Amino acid sequence: MPNTKVTWDENYSIGVPKIDDQHKELFALVNRLYAIKDDNFKEEMRDILYKFRKYMIEHFEDEEKYMKGIGFPDLVNHMQMHKNIVDNITEIMQHSSNMKILKVKLQIMAKKVVVGHIKDEDMKIKLYMAKNDIEITEKIIDIPI
Repeated sequence: MPNTKVTWDENYSIGVPKIDDQHKELFALVNRLYAIKDDNFKEEMRDILYKFRKYMIEHFEDEEKYMKGIGFPDLVNHMQMHKNIVDNITEIMQHSSNMKILKVKLQIMAKKVVVGHIKDEDMKIKLYMAKNDIEITEKIIDIPI
């Protein structure tokens, strides 16, 4: 993956507006990592890191609620992937003392996670819904796990 910003493509849409909007926001956060200038580097980097991690956690919770609500068969495995992603982000944040190295590691990891996970894993949700004629409803997301 080249070291450039990511662009949302409708092919990444799983068809659930709230989840798609969250995916778009994750794309925007990844792109903020690429836009950081050296002027305000540390403060902006820290701000983006915490927002990215926090937003990932919130998004994963909503996505997991949705998968549970539609009876997605690979929910447990998908939840483990989500946990691994958050753990990896946390580890990078805790073990990278050089901010420039941290920025590069996060750019690579964030792009891989956001684009790769959506394209390879979240598309399975869309396929499952289509295969089983599941109607798209966002009410499921509001149901507690």
